[in-house]
Amino acid sequence: LPGYKVMRHDPERGDVVSGANSSLRLPLRKGAVHAMPGHGIFLGSSARYVLTHYAVHDHNVLITYAFDPSTLTSGNLHDAEPEISVPRAKVVAFEFYDEDGDKTRRPRSAR
Repeated sequence: LPGYKVMRHDPERGDVVSGANSSLRLPLRKGAVHAMPGHGIFLGSSARYVLTHYAVHDHNVLITYAFDPSTLTSGNLHDAEPEISVPRAKVVAFEFYDEDGDKTRRPRSAR
């Protein structure tokens, strides 16, 4: 199933940074499998929902993940606007947004 998450993008390093734990950095590339400790990766059911609620950084990335619904660690897929968590998910696409929620181009990495 698809799930959506907004994370802070670090254009200097080219990776994404967890909002809950800034020491947790993940590579930003299609096909990468992301994993997070605790309940795992929190995902929303729509891109619009996560952009509205979580695009609060100067450089935001909307990540579309594919995940196995049998691995849910929290949440309910049958809620109207579910927020669920899974231990790991695969990056299938991503788009960049500014602090106003406007779509932008990928910032150039310093690398």
